[in-house]
Amino acid sequence: MDNMIKYDLHVHSNYSSDATQTIEEIFQRASLEGVKYLAICDHDNIDSIPEATKVAALYSVVYIPGVELSCSTNEFTPLIPTNTGIHILGLNIQYDIDKFLETYESVKTESKTRYKELIHLLTRIGYEISLDEVQPLTSSNLKDVLVSKGFFSNRKEAKLFLNGDSITSILPKVRLKIKDAIELIHELGGKAIWAHPYSGENKLFFSHDQVSQMMDYLITQGIDGFEAFHLYTMGDGKTENILNRTQKYNLIYTIGSDRHHSDNRYGEKYYSFEEKLIPYKKEIDNIEQIIEERLLK
Repeated sequence: MDNMIKYDLHVHSNYSSDATQTIEEIFQRASLEGVKYLAICDHDNIDSIPEATKVAALYSVVYIPGVELSCSTNEFTPLIPTNTGIHILGLNIQYDIDKFLETYESVKTESKTRYKELIHLLTRIGYEISLDEVQPLTSSNLKDVLVSKGFFSNRKEAKLFLNGDSITSILPKVRLKIKDAIELIHELGGKAIWAHPYSGENKLFFSHDQVSQMMDYLITQGIDGFEAFHLYTMGDGKTENILNRTQKYNLIYTIGSDRHHSDNRYGEKYYSFEEKLIPYKKEIDNIEQIIEERLLK
């Protein structure tokens, strides 16, 4: 089967803490698979853009600078649980590190405070670790310490625990407000897209009603579109629900593999995603026009 994903607008590099593939590996694979447009959207940072811009010049793939921002749902609570968050992609953004860090400064400060409190909380409930052991103070380092001390078998187990209700109900994660995220993306000259609408953080999946109400809310906040084609938006009328909203409000819809690794770690999931795309060939082919007329202008 030919690769259905010719326009991959959601890929992660090793500039994301949970991804391993290098910028070079991403472009090599995209070139081999016939990807025409490629957006690298790392979690809450734009550090990959300078390197990706240089590497992209060596390939025929059109590079679109991007980012994936973690956002709080606390401001929208009718249906969305407060212990999760949503992700918003910024596509075709400019590299303005000062403007980006200015917005994130308060988030970084609050996050550091939270991690200090989290380490004290973990010690109180039996996971004895010290602040000195977790330096620099990041989520990745905290998970590594918990694993190295034998509290968990691997990072995934540690992550599930740290993101679980028993921790986040006491210390909610620090995230950008939705409005601030959308404004930042627009200030950087990009388009704001709700990533994988049916899936929030902590692998919490949303219902049709939840997604529909959140889409309507995001429209009031200036969202530019939704990621209609993703592993988590296929089947059970999910894609149709998203496409109906984009058509009704003349918004952008996108596609993304959300790849984090250079090997086939997605396995059957990834290829089943491609198979599920076949009935939507017309809509996917139309993405090229969306990119050229609405993303790149």
